[in-house]
Order: sequence, then structure tokens, then C-alpha cells
Amino acid sequence: MSEDNRQQQKNTFEVEYTPTKALYEHFYKRCAMKINKIVGIVLIVVGIAMLAVAFLSDSGLLHQGPDTKQKLLYIILAAAEVCVGVFLTKTYKIMGGVAMNNMVKEFGEAPATDILIKDRIYIRRGERKPYAYDYGDIMLFVETDRIFALMITKQMGVILPKDSFTDGEPSEFAEFFKQKCVRTCGFRRG
Repeated sequence: MSEDNRQQQKNTFEVEYTPTKALYEHFYKRCAMKINKIVGIVLIVVGIAMLAVAFLSDSGLLHQGPDTKQKLLYIILAAAEVCVGVFLTKTYKIMGGVAMNNMVKEFGEAPATDILIKDRIYIRRGERKPYAYDYGDIMLFVETDRIFALMITKQMGVILPKDSFTDGEPSEFAEFFKQKCVRTCGFRRG
């Protein structure tokens, strides 16, 4: 990039939005709890395979024998594994609802969220005093089709909906942020 282009590059961005349950669900599903879905699918597949073996093998439940109690315990454990897997694949919905309920409980309704990105990342919710993060506080930058997530921890982050930029373009922001945090955080598509 030439020196002229660097000087002309945008270095201030603003985002304004009101959070929704769907936005939180998207954040948890694609950014904060993606591993839960993977683990959940693995548990479901393994649990179903265990159930198939329990019923269909030569020594399965359909073939009565002295170890029927052990077979029943095996089936119960396999079914529990499937249930835990289903639960893990749906935790993003639970967490989206919890986040929205907490927001409403704290503010009375979902507050307008204003984010200003320049020398630091400034966030204001409702009429409260803004707080700020340094770029070094961001451990992971996640981009999905709908949002950017600036992850502070593995499950907590700043949500920037792409359709809510009031100053600057999402494509410019992605490039800007990658240059700001190239040494301090990771990047991934969610």
C-alpha cells in the first residue's frame, strides 16, 4: 500500500444498533460457541452408533442373555449422550435468550448501542457512561456474513452488525482492524 493510500485510509468508524435476540443468537452460534455445535454433533453421531450396536449386534438387546441389565445401562448412557449432544447444538439459542433477558433486566428494554472505533473502541449502551477497550484487549476478530465480533474472551465480545455502520464501510473496517491488531489477535471467519 502506498504512503498516500495509508494517509487516506479511514481511521474512525461508528456503529449504532439496538440488540435483538436473533443478533445474540447469531453471535453465540457463529462466534462464541461454535465448538459446542461440533462437540454436540460428534456426541449425537457416537450416541446413535452406540444405540445401533446395542440393538442390532449379535449380542445386542434383541438377543436376550445374562447381561441384559448391562445392555440396558449401555442404552441409557448412549441415549444420554445423544441428548447432551442435542443440548450442545442448541446452547446458542439458550445463551441468546439469556443475553437478551439480562439486557432487558439491566436497562428495562434493549438499549441503543453506540460504538466508536478510533484510537480505542468506545461503547455506550443507553444513557450510561461509555467504556473503552484497547486494541490489545481483543484476542480474536471474527467475521461472519452479518457481523464482526471483537472477542475479549472465548465467549464475550463486542458485536458490530455490518448493516449498522453509520460512519465507514464494513469492508474498510475489516481491513483497518486487521492492520491495527495484526500482532495481538487472531482472525477467523465464523
